[in-house]
Formats: sequence, C-alpha cells, structure tokens
Amino acid sequence: MNQYVFVGLECEIGDIARLDRFGQSIELADGMAANVAKGNGAIIPTEDFGAIGFTADELKLYAMPVTRQNAPDETRAKFLAAAVAFHRYRESLQEAE
Repeated sequence: MNQYVFVGLECEIGDIARLDRFGQSIELADGMAANVAKGNGAIIPTEDFGAIGFTADELKLYAMPVTRQNAPDETRAKFLAAAVAFHRYRESLQEAE
C-alpha cells in the first residue's frame, strides 16, 4: 500500500472511496492505483505531489475549481503542474504494460 494524492475534480473508486477534493490523500495498493489512474482517476504518488510545492493555505483556499480563477499566477502554475504530473504518471503506467 502506498499513498496517493487526488488532483482532479471527482472520482469514485468502487466501494473503496470517493475523491472529491483536490489534494485529498488515499492509500491504495499499487495495482489498484494503476487501474484508477489508467481509468482517468486523477491520482499521483505523494512524492510527485509534494514536489509541486503546494502550501496548506493554497490547498485550503483553492481546492475547489471555482476559486482558482482568483488564485495568484504562481498557484495556478502549481495546479497546471499537478495536471501534467497526472498525465505523465498515467502515461508511464501505460508504457509499462
């Protein structure tokens, strides 16, 4: 089991979890995490998320998409970096097949 962070809008993982807040953490087996990500469930490994550098205040203030339009450019760049990290993670899983 490893920790992952949700970087999307909404995702249900069967009866296991409902992810609906950017920055929400979840512990999943690697195989389950791979299935979620390959199915477009926007999760990334915790280490990748930490490297982006979100502050606790940014996650609190801008976790919901409607609030991001007023976020500073630096914060919006972090949200873009999270989306890119998800796509790279998903692609790496697909290439490993």
